[in-house]
Amino acid sequence: MSEADEGATGGGPPTESRWWYWLVAAPVLTLVELVLGAALLATVSVSGGGFDPAHLVVVAPYTLVALAVRLLFPVAIFFDARAVRTANLDWRPSSERYALAGVVAVPIPLADCLVAGYYLRLRARHVGVP
Repeated sequence: MSEADEGATGGGPPTESRWWYWLVAAPVLTLVELVLGAALLATVSVSGGGFDPAHLVVVAPYTLVALAVRLLFPVAIFFDARAVRTANLDWRPSSERYALAGVVAVPIPLADCLVAGYYLRLRARHVGVP
């Protein structure tokens, strides 16, 4: 059995690309944003609507991580699609189109989750990973 056949059946990845990990991070990040947003909203409403500078201790580091993941999203989808396209598979995703979709999706809430979900679903079907 060839390496590509193994990947298609789940026996191992036909590509060494790990860029798809960043694509999984986008929906996880959105879920964490929703939970943190709700927690901060509850804290502000309980405290009488005033802003507490202590919130920055939680928000600032998370914002930097979120920004890094969001900015790496189009780069990650480009490199992963390119790696999958160069593997010996029947699916040949356009890295440029997926990267463009990633760029458009970054500033739109939940759009990156849709792009990541669509791409990862196709990737799992054809590559076997994730």
